[in-house]
Amino acid sequence: MIPLKVARRYARALADVVWPRGEYGIVQQELQTWAELLRETLSLREVFAHPVIDRPRKERLLETLIERMKPHPTTAHFLRVVLRHGRLHDLEAIVRAFSQEIDARLGVIHVTVCSAHPLTDAETEALRQQLERTTGKTVRLHQTINNQLISGVQLRLNSEVYDGSVQARLEAIRRQLLAST
Repeated sequence: MIPLKVARRYARALADVVWPRGEYGIVQQELQTWAELLRETLSLREVFAHPVIDRPRKERLLETLIERMKPHPTTAHFLRVVLRHGRLHDLEAIVRAFSQEIDARLGVIHVTVCSAHPLTDAETEALRQQLERTTGKTVRLHQTINNQLISGVQLRLNSEVYDGSVQARLEAIRRQLLAST
């Protein structure tokens, strides 16, 4: 598995190329397709990962795939660079880091909302709008359900957790009562 630091380095370098040209959307979409291809075709991923198979054979295979799929020139060039550095089998991690880099440049943040029950569309929209006003960024909400929660929500924004659940409130009251005795 590719270290996150290495994936981010590739992602930042690619973003630095495609951002000023406005190519990030098409390149991101195409790279996601390539990552899916490698994820779903185990034999293909193994060929690119196998150290015994020499690079010229891997390059010929990649060129055949590029001819068939006809990606944007920037996408094709990036795939060649990644292969040349022996990281094509790690493309999925690089694409994930690239998507995060593009989102950061676009001012998009991802927030995970954990609740006891699915939020209604109106609740989800109200929460998204409140978070956008608070953060000044575009918010993409991802919902999860936790049957252990009685009520309320927990928000995860990057590595920070904001706990608005009933359990958290009850625990705060318990600590206050213990502190006052």
